[in-house]
Amino acid sequence: MTALHTVEPETATGEAAALFTATHQALGVIPNLARVMANSPAVLKGYVGALTALSTAGALPASLRERIALLVAQENRSDYCLSVHAFRGTRTAGLSAAETTRARRGASDDPWAAAVLGLAATMVRDRGAVPNEQLAAARRAGLSDGQIVEVVAHVALNVFTNYLATTARIDIDWPLVRHTEDPHMISIAPLTHVSPEAAAAWHTVVSASLAHDLPEEPRPTLDQIHAQLTVPGRDNRRLLWQATASDGAVVGVAALRLFTSPGQSHLSQLELHVAPDRRRSGVGSRLLATAVAAAQAEQRRSLIAAVGGNGPGDAFCAARGFRRVLALDHLLLDVAQADDAAADAEHPGYELASWTGTVPDALAEAFAAAKNAMNDMPMGDMDYGSQTWTADRVRAMAEVLADRGDVLLTTAVLGKGEMAGYTEIVIRAGETHRALQYDTVVVPAHRGHGLGLWVKAEMLRRLRVEHPGIVEIETDNAQDNTHMLAVNRQLGFRFHRSTHEYQLDLPTT
Repeated sequence: MTALHTVEPETATGEAAALFTATHQALGVIPNLARVMANSPAVLKGYVGALTALSTAGALPASLRERIALLVAQENRSDYCLSVHAFRGTRTAGLSAAETTRARRGASDDPWAAAVLGLAATMVRDRGAVPNEQLAAARRAGLSDGQIVEVVAHVALNVFTNYLATTARIDIDWPLVRHTEDPHMISIAPLTHVSPEAAAAWHTVVSASLAHDLPEEPRPTLDQIHAQLTVPGRDNRRLLWQATASDGAVVGVAALRLFTSPGQSHLSQLELHVAPDRRRSGVGSRLLATAVAAAQAEQRRSLIAAVGGNGPGDAFCAARGFRRVLALDHLLLDVAQADDAAADAEHPGYELASWTGTVPDALAEAFAAAKNAMNDMPMGDMDYGSQTWTADRVRAMAEVLADRGDVLLTTAVLGKGEMAGYTEIVIRAGETHRALQYDTVVVPAHRGHGLGLWVKAEMLRRLRVEHPGIVEIETDNAQDNTHMLAVNRQLGFRFHRSTHEYQLDLPTT
């Protein structure tokens, strides 16, 4: 039963009667929504006037106006307005049933309509906070500023009708469409047990996401994803979620890493992927909201996330209150073409030592001390905190990599009674092509002697001998880490891509 009084056309007089006539002319009927609006003739007059002006003099065609209305109604869970616009979209605006369904998710096969719906989706989900990057993309798609203003007007007009229909609990007088009947509705659930099927679904989403955003990058294998999800870390723990559609398909995943060591217990890190064909439908926003709530429950003050530079992740983070705190350059080195001449340089008083996997006991304390020199690496404005390394901790971290099936190679510089520096390479389980550069550091007291270049050149020679199938090495450096960038370029590393690190500052209690 309607919670507010309805004004019946048969008994309406004066201005209300005239407005009902205008409503009938604009819509072809006098729906229950208009009968509730007529409690305030000023509201009904303003609504009909705005609707008429936008319909007759506006730049957006009826098919697009109905798509916007469907999107906004779905976002606001307004069954009344969904029913109205599903009917009008197919009967008066020429949309197919499939097009109305896609519109409810903010999707369209028409690039121009997709750009409009993308703007409308951001407006309604983020309260109008459309990032500059998205406005620029809309203009590139062909929207004028006048059309963008009209999109804002249609969103606002539909938010009003959604809210009024919900507040008044208006009886639905159109063929019923429920927001819960969307075949693309999703549910968010924690993943507490990683079955082989769950790992495969996770792998499918991550692979599709990376193929879309970083098409030139190799995809992780199923075994690598399974190990990542199931092998427990040290000094951190993970919370996992899956977004599942009504047909059971996993369409999004999120992993929240909660750091637990002293110096970083304030910090959380998010990895989030959404299947490309399900983006702009609220999946990422809901996964993010779930992860943020969990981080706040764990008393974290900072949430960090890495995205591909100048990709869709930039706009997603900017629209949701993240700030960019660090920019990284990813570099690639062709192992066969690399310049390893620095390995022949003389460094009196120093010697090299190498091992695979866990550090030898005799070097464990010295290795931990050298690890602590990483605390001065450039981190931009990130609230990263600090790490304290001990012999037990370096052993534990090597064990994590071994449990995942990864190979850890370390070459160190020893001299003057301590470890002066080291470099690490990791070859992920099943990898046959690319190795990953992990830490490279020279202890402050030993800097300025070319030790970093020396130890990295020696690692190159070692890699060629011990793992001849590896043809390239990937590393990343902060863009303001000029010294390490110069070392890597001298070895032959070349720019490959960039990554942006974002941080969301969380309220604390």
